[in-house]
Order: sequence, then C-alpha cells, then structure tokens
Amino acid sequence: MSWWAESIRALRKLEGLTQRQLSKKTGFSLAMISDYELDKHEPRIGVFDEILYALGYRITIEKITEGSEHD
Repeated sequence: MSWWAESIRALRKLEGLTQRQLSKKTGFSLAMISDYELDKHEPRIGVFDEILYALGYRITIEKITEGSEHD
C-alpha cells in the first residue's frame, strides 16, 4: 500500500472519523475517499492537502540548506 493511502487511513482513524464523516468534512465523495485509502487512485497533492487539513493536519515543505543534519 502506498504512503498516501496509509497516511489518509491512519490519520482518519487516529481522529476517530469514518470514511463517511471524512467525506462530509472534505466535500469529496465517499467513493473517492475509499479509493484513496484502498490505493486505487493516488490523490493530487492539492487533494491530499485538503484531506489532511480536514483531519487537522497540514503539509510542510522546508528548504534543505548546507549543514543540515542530513548532509
């Protein structure tokens, strides 16, 4: 299963929501939420961001600079 699918499902469950409740919060169809969680379709980054926002999370992108801990 993809990282996308696992993340959506895990965060939804962590927040105690059903797929139907998440569907209502996002405005996306129940079928769409289910398809993302079952890894039938990969959401565009904007859709993924909207789903996470509805769950109370956000995507953060940080510029890597020289001397960072992963260099």
